[in-house]
Amino acid sequence: MGTLLITLDVVPATIATFFEDPLLAPILEPRTDLVEFGTIESVAATRPSIILGVAHPNHMEVVEDYAGIAPTVLPDFTSTWQDQTRLIAQVVGREDRADAVIGAVEARIEALAAELEAEGLAGERATIIQDFGGSYFAYGPTTISGAMLEGLGFTRSEAQSGSENFGFIPLAQELVPDETAVPFVFGVQTTSPDGAGRTASLRDDPLVDAEGRTVVDVGEAWFNNTALGAWIVLDDVEAAIFGRGEITGLDGAAAAFDSLLAAAEG
Repeated sequence: MGTLLITLDVVPATIATFFEDPLLAPILEPRTDLVEFGTIESVAATRPSIILGVAHPNHMEVVEDYAGIAPTVLPDFTSTWQDQTRLIAQVVGREDRADAVIGAVEARIEALAAELEAEGLAGERATIIQDFGGSYFAYGPTTISGAMLEGLGFTRSEAQSGSENFGFIPLAQELVPDETAVPFVFGVQTTSPDGAGRTASLRDDPLVDAEGRTVVDVGEAWFNNTALGAWIVLDDVEAAIFGRGEITGLDGAAAAFDSLLAAAEG
C-alpha cells in the first residue's frame, strides 16, 4: 500500500509492516516512517486521519476496530492492481494520477506483447513456480505475475490456471518435471519473513531440466500486487528473453520504482 500511495503522489505519515521487507524498504524508508504492525492501541496512537491497507485475511478480524479510529479503506487482497490503484486514487483524490500510472504500465505491456509476437513467441508456454522448502507452488492467473504473463500472450498449463489460495497453487513434486518442461520457467525466490534467508533456486533444482529452455530466478516483486510489481515483471521478462537489463534483485527495486514514476509522468 505504501508504494501504491507514493505512485499517486501521496506520502503516508506512517506505514505499519508485518515483517521486514527488503524489497520495499529502500523505497519507503527515505520517504516515511515504518513501524511494526502492532495492537489497535498502537494504531490509534498515531492519530491517523485515514487508514488504508489491503483486505488480507490477517486484517479482517480487526477491521471494525480500525473503523472506530478513522475512516478505513481496505481493497480486496485478490483484486487486480489496477482496481486497487483506482479505488485508493478515488479515496485520496488522485484519479488522474492513477490513470497515468495504469496507462504507463499497460502501454508497456502492449509494446512488449507486440515485440514477443514479432519474435514468434506469442502463445509460448511459460511457468511461474516456487520451491518453498520442498513444497512447490505455481502462480496462477490471479497473481500479478500470472496476470502479467497472460497479458503478454504466454500460455499457461491447466494446473496453473486455478484461483483458489489467492492464486498460489500447490503443485505435487511429481508434477514439477512436466510443469517446467516448457520454453520459459520463472522461479520465484523470496526472503523468509524472519529475514533468515532465501527460498530455493529453481536453477539448482534436480526436478527442473534446464536443457534447451530458459530457466530464470526472479524475486519477490513477482507477487507484489502493485504497479511496481507489474513494472518489475516487465523488466525481468525483457532481461530474460531479450537480454535487456538484468533480473531485478533486492537492490534494484528503487531504480525500477523511479523508472515507473518517470514513465507515469510522461
